[in-house]
Amino acid sequence: MEFVKLSDISVENSYLRLDTDVSDLEKSIGALGLLSPLVIDSENLLLAGGRRYSALKNLGHEKVWVKRSKGDALERELVSIDENLVRKDLEKVELEANLRRAKELYTELLNKQQGKALEVAREIEAMEESEKPVVPDSSGDGKKDALPEVEVLASQKFVKDVSEKTGMSHRQIFQAIERDEKASPDIKGARVRGEISIGHTNEVIKLPKKDQKHMLPLIKDKTVREVRSLVKEAKSQGIDAVVERCSRERIYSKEAKNLQKLFKKASQILGGLELEGISLDDESLIDLKKDWGKTHSLMTKLLNDEESFSQNVGFPPGQSHIEENPNAYQ
Repeated sequence: MEFVKLSDISVENSYLRLDTDVSDLEKSIGALGLLSPLVIDSENLLLAGGRRYSALKNLGHEKVWVKRSKGDALERELVSIDENLVRKDLEKVELEANLRRAKELYTELLNKQQGKALEVAREIEAMEESEKPVVPDSSGDGKKDALPEVEVLASQKFVKDVSEKTGMSHRQIFQAIERDEKASPDIKGARVRGEISIGHTNEVIKLPKKDQKHMLPLIKDKTVREVRSLVKEAKSQGIDAVVERCSRERIYSKEAKNLQKLFKKASQILGGLELEGISLDDESLIDLKKDWGKTHSLMTKLLNDEESFSQNVGFPPGQSHIEENPNAYQ
């Protein structure tokens, strides 16, 4: 390890988290000191320890113990990702992007370093059969993809390491990567804003990215089961048909709610008149009869079932409540 000036360390690393609350970490460092050194590369770029760096800077430290990474660019990037994997919320979109990138790096490293590939192969072979990481089917037809051997080894090594570091199951890891690969920017943005859940995302990514944007407004207030149904409909009938149908339903639903509000208000007024024993004059009743007759006729046409509607509201078909008992409000 080395003891270097904090001011000499560069933090131009997109993986670092420098904008988080480090007050608890400051207290810990103040009481116990720095338990884990920062990790930098040969150019003094900070690879791991962004929060520790911020806490030390806030506490006024001028020098800090560091560990210098001697790996190549791919390995240095993995160091930065590793720090994030063990600390981030497993439901965060950023974590999924880190997992996807880490898997790519594992593959690149094994393709580049033949000796490392042989070492990984021996490591996987030495594991108990029940413990060996399984590369999931990704062809969609239940058959194993014919992946190059190095890619299989990289996937197995990757999922083994990440599972040990994060506690995530193999299935969770591959699902997280799949969400990052298949979700459109619109879907990822909605996840970040809390508008949709992981369950919603798992369903909507079954559609092409170009269709996901159009599906987004339709699923925000739906259950996962409802989203699954919409996705199946979109796959069989096309996204345009689903959008058109849902748009019509939204319009009808809005108008139906407006009618409900009006009828509820009318019922409250009528109930108040009856409760207070207030009578209406003949001229008012004549106008009300006309309006009610027209309303009843339109509602009958709207419901397309006059007999059922009349029975539900308690008067014979074609006869208004006022006509049935014209003296009720006199």
